[in-house]
Parts: sequence; structure tokens; C-alpha cells
Amino acid sequence: MRYLGNVFFTASYTWSHNLDNGTGFNSRVSSTPYYNHNQFWGNSDFDLRQRLAFSGGWELPFAKAWADGPKRLTSGWSLFPIYFIQSGIPLDFLAGTHQRSTDPGPSGAGDGEIVRADQMVSSVRTLNPRAAQNCNGSPCNFWFDPSDFQEDDCITGNNGAGPCPIGFYGTYRRNSFHGPRHSNFDLALEKSTNLVGENTKLIFRAEAFNIFNHAEFRPPAAISVTSGTFGQIGGTYAPRIMQLALKVTF
Repeated sequence: MRYLGNVFFTASYTWSHNLDNGTGFNSRVSSTPYYNHNQFWGNSDFDLRQRLAFSGGWELPFAKAWADGPKRLTSGWSLFPIYFIQSGIPLDFLAGTHQRSTDPGPSGAGDGEIVRADQMVSSVRTLNPRAAQNCNGSPCNFWFDPSDFQEDDCITGNNGAGPCPIGFYGTYRRNSFHGPRHSNFDLALEKSTNLVGENTKLIFRAEAFNIFNHAEFRPPAAISVTSGTFGQIGGTYAPRIMQLALKVTF
């Protein structure tokens, strides 16, 4: 094992569950029904259930593998990986009909803009954004079927439906559905060379973020069922980014 060089690493796993009425300032503004502060009790906006992270370092044994080679060339090489994978963030969906605080809403106090969508299925099925999808002749990338949610007839007034019952804010439970999971792998290669003694060093570093250039999808940006892009992936996280650095330490 000594020929592998020195290795160190850290690994951590976190399981968490955060619940609230409204995350941050939302708990004290109109995003919470005035007459029932517990109406939207559920997952908070930053409820990340699971996260696995790994990082470490490997002092590459080039000097041992090439014992007769020039030490300035073969020594001082290190490799530093960082990897994480985590659950998707919670998603909240609004009915999207009454977006004015002047609308009386379910409480009669002007909270129509915080009515949630109606969830039409018992369990929302996720789709594969990487698979070929077609939307009216154009390519698209859905995370879920938008028809799983809709405005309620009592909100829109369609089909002769009357006003919603007092206190009815839609059947979708706030933040009960999550976006795509997120993972990333970064890697750095470093070469340290002694210039004067052991105190003055020249350090070269090459870093690659998302080194495999793997598409990591952001959650759908549209939160209103009336949006034309409801259910569609809103974009991706950063692609592969590479950078070089050179510094002198003393």
C-alpha cells in the first residue's frame, strides 16, 4: 500500500426534515393566511432530506514509482476530489388565477393570490427530462405531467361552479413535491515545487468543476398552473468549468 502514496478523505451523510408555516419572512407576511397561520404547515423551502458528500486528497506517488527521476518533476503532485449528491428542493404550485391582494380569497381578507393548485392524482409521477419529449411539435423537457395539477372550478368559476368554501386553498399541500436531485463531481490537480528551501514554494493548480460535464437539471421555474411552461425544467446548473492557477507561497 505504501506505493499508493498518502491518502486522506472525509465522508458525510445528512438526513434532515424541516417543517414550518412559511419559510423566512413568509411566516409573517401575506403568504400565510391571516386567520389560520397553520394552513400551509409543511416542508420548508430549504427542506433537503438527504445529502451525501465526499472529499479527500491523494499525494500521487510519482517520486516512488520513478525513483531515479528528477525530484523537482516527480514530487509534490496531489489530487483532490469533491463529490456530493442531494435530494431535490421542494416545489410549491399556485392556482395562478387571482394574483391580486384585492381579491377577497378564501378568507375574505384579500389572500386570493396564495391559493394553491389542485392535485388531481394521489401521487405525482416524475418524468425523465433526458428522454425525447414532444410538445405540440417542439422538443420540451418536463419534470412532471402538468395535467396532474389544475385550477379548481370553484376558483375559476368554470362550469357554473360557485365560490370556494371558506378556508379552501386548493388540495395541493405546500412543498410536498420535490424537484430533480442534484449531484456534482469536482477534481483538482496540484503540483507543489520547492524554490528556496521548504518555505518558498511554487504551486500550480488545475481545477475542473463538473468534470464529467453531466447535465444537472434545475427545478421547474414556473409555479403557476396557468403558465405555459408549467412542469418544464427551467434550466441546468453550470456545465464543466476549468481553471488554472499559479502562485508563490513564502
